[in-house]
Amino acid sequence: MYSQGVAQYYDLFADAAEPGSLPEATFVRALLPHGSSVLDIGAGTGTLAFALAADGYKVTALEPDVEMYAALLVRLAGRADLRQQLTPLPKPLGFDLGERFDACLALAVLHLLDAPARAKMFQYAAAHLRDGGRCVVEVPVESPLREELAHQLKAERTIGATRFQHYYSMRRTPGGRWCTTWEFLAWRHQESLDRRTREFDWKPSSLDELTTLATQAGLRVDETFGGFDRSAYVEGQSRILLAVLGRAHR
Repeated sequence: MYSQGVAQYYDLFADAAEPGSLPEATFVRALLPHGSSVLDIGAGTGTLAFALAADGYKVTALEPDVEMYAALLVRLAGRADLRQQLTPLPKPLGFDLGERFDACLALAVLHLLDAPARAKMFQYAAAHLRDGGRCVVEVPVESPLREELAHQLKAERTIGATRFQHYYSMRRTPGGRWCTTWEFLAWRHQESLDRRTREFDWKPSSLDELTTLATQAGLRVDETFGGFDRSAYVEGQSRILLAVLGRAHR
């Protein structure tokens, strides 16, 4: 379980109430025809899945983390209009869905996996992709533009008499890895109500690694971008790599 107590704060600071302006959803809408079927691998609390389902896509949201999945279900309970469009599944990679999709999405997932799980993710996506379908993978890559960040306030929300704060920091660790720390605080006046801290240890990827993993899974890299705004991916400069994959020609 990777959320470790922070899932209940995730949507509070993710502006989940504004799905129409979500850059990820805009990118997917430009890529897929309306009504396409989508497998969202590592859906989290469902922000992207909800935005796509509201647009008429048929979305299967795969999320193995117990806390994230619980938050997703709570959100879904208040959206009766999406219950025919969105299928939530509390299952990990390896769960055979018995169907294929027009698109498989793995956004902000790959960098949190170890090497065997990275290969497994590509194989899983390939096994559930229809002929002519697209796989979209987002991953941070090593870049001189990425800097360490000291502990700082990222966002603050006030609900009634309770004030919530989200602190954030990022530092390099040995072996080319990074550690991102999230801290969530809840206050009533000057009284501390709750404090949750979560560290994410992760490793940047590269276009070469992604291409190798795709090839091993029977996929090919069709397009690369430096962000959901479809900016160009520049090797050694872009901080993230957004790749659109298709089935390799037989």
